[in-house]
Amino acid sequence: SRVKFDREDSLVLSGSATDPKLFDNLIDGIRATGATSYPQFSRARELYRTARVERGKQVWDFAVTIPFQETQ
Repeated sequence: SRVKFDREDSLVLSGSATDPKLFDNLIDGIRATGATSYPQFSRARELYRTARVERGKQVWDFAVTIPFQETQ
């Protein structure tokens, strides 16, 4: 997993998972936290989700962005 932080723009979380449901749960959890605690988190959105094979198993690479500025 990797975190990229740009204080002027956004926070980007990227990583990989063996099941796409894990990614879905992550982004849903981030958005739920935004609904109650951190409004910026409610704007979390998927940047990409790509399947690949690693050591004979399917793995999903993903990235989520949390923009700091509201988009118009």
